[in-house]
This record gives sequence, C-alpha cells and structure tokens, in this order.
Amino acid sequence: MRELVVFVLIAFGGAYLLDWLWLLRAGEGLGFVIGGVIRMWMPALAVGIVGWLKYGRVSRRVVGWCVGRMTGFVAGILAPVVVVLGGWAIGWLVGFPVRSPGEVVEYWWRLALDQGGISGGETTDLTAVLDWTRRHPALILTLVIGMALVSGATVNGLVALGEELAWRGYLFGRLLPGFGYYGQVVFVGGLWGLWHGPLVVVLGYNYPGHSGWIPLVVFVVYCMAVSYGLSGLRALSGSVLPAAIAHGTINGLGGLALALYRGDALVWGPAGWVMIIGWLVVGLVLDGIRWKWGRGQIVWCSGQEEEPVLT
Repeated sequence: MRELVVFVLIAFGGAYLLDWLWLLRAGEGLGFVIGGVIRMWMPALAVGIVGWLKYGRVSRRVVGWCVGRMTGFVAGILAPVVVVLGGWAIGWLVGFPVRSPGEVVEYWWRLALDQGGISGGETTDLTAVLDWTRRHPALILTLVIGMALVSGATVNGLVALGEELAWRGYLFGRLLPGFGYYGQVVFVGGLWGLWHGPLVVVLGYNYPGHSGWIPLVVFVVYCMAVSYGLSGLRALSGSVLPAAIAHGTINGLGGLALALYRGDALVWGPAGWVMIIGWLVVGLVLDGIRWKWGRGQIVWCSGQEEEPVLT
C-alpha cells in the first residue's frame, strides 16, 4: 500500500501545486489550456516514478499498454456520444429543459458575442454565415460531434492518455486483485474526482455558476460513474487506449453537453446528474457484454509480464 501512497503524493501534489502556482491565476486563455495539458500528465508521471522506483520498469500489462481487442475501441468511440445525445433525446421526449439544434446554434453565437469573440462589425460581415448556420443547425451539430470524435482519437485522446495511464491503467491493474472490479471502480473514481478538487471548488470547473464543496461532491460521484464506464472499456479490450479515446471525446463534447441543456449545471451540465445516469447505464451495458460473451473475464494484454499487486 506504500506504493499507492507514493503515487497519490506525486499525482496530487504535482497537480495541486500547478493549480496554486498557475491554473487558478491563469484565467480562461491559452495559459490555462497549456497548464491543463501539463496537469493531465501528472498522473502518468507519478506512474513512471513509482514503477521505476519499485520495479525498475513500468509493466505494460498492468497499465494496459497494448492495442487490445477492437470491441473496446468501438465502444470507447460511441459511448460518450450516446451518453450526451441519448440524454438530450430522452429529455426532449419527456419535456426536460433541453435546447433544439437551432437554439443550440443561437446559444453559441450569443456566447461568442457576449465573450467578445466576435465584434459587432464582424457580425455584420458574417451575416451570410449566421443565416446559413441558422438554416442548417442539425448539420452544425453533426460537424461538432464529428470534430469531437476526431479530436478524441487524436489530440484530446493523447492529452487524456496522461490521466488514463494512471486511472484505468496502473490503478486498474494494481487494485483489481485486492479491491475487486467494482471496488476499484469506486475507489479510482473517487480519487479521480478529488484530483480535480481545486479546479472545481475554486473555479466551478464543469459547473458554471457554482463553486465550493457541493459541486465537488457531484463531480466525485460523476467520476465514479464515468470510472464504471471506462473500466468496462479496459476490461473488454485489455488496453488503456479505448479509455483514453473515450476520455478525450468526453472533453471534446463538453461544450455541446453544456449547450444542449438549459437548467442548472449540477443537474444538466456536462458533469451533472443526467450524465451520471448515462455513464452508469454505459457501465451496465459493458458489464452485460462482458458477462454475455466473455463470462465475466477481464481481458489483459497478451504476452506481457505480470507484477505483484500493491503491497
């Protein structure tokens, strides 16, 4: 268990120090983005240090560093889109406070104007573009989703890999024998949520209009739910890569998830209760697939060395 303590100290200490020195003072510009990318690779740095200190290497089998089975990749690409659009579609049918595609496009234009991204003169020059987007809102949303999928499998996925090498990589492989599958889902999800603590408590990260401890509690629950889904991807494929792709796509769809709903971000936001329910459903479906066709077995990277569990 000392190995876990060292990992937590490095991953949390590095991230929290970066928050205090940089991110909590950086505003919303390029500096915050750069700092955020560095922060997301702190867990991977902790995995590397702990692995080399204790074993002289980092086990590819434990962290899931292989291609694995394609089932996990397909599910990793589709799951975030299904959660966001599925929640929106159900909300539309039952009368929840959701926006239509046209209203989403209008919301984005107003947001750009309010934040100074487009000046009045530029708006006049872009009248044709504005009219075109208003006539084709479904196409605009399709393009946004397509870009999120592409970025999730490329740039966003690469950035998210820095976290996933730890959460669904190292910790999944190390904790599974001692904690059990569902125990590690809850424990890792809780750690993952708390790792974001300063950003949520101070900046209201993912919860516009909120800050303090209440959004942090909701975010920890959200991370547990997503951990259930992403752990299912790791268990099905044997690889950490589908989880990284799904994580990157979640980040890419955050703006769309925020725009689709009108209500309180704690309930309707990209990390609110609607998304929590969606990811619990994803986890259940992936569990069902694993038990139906794999008899509940966890897939591991083949031909890789095995290391002892946490001691």
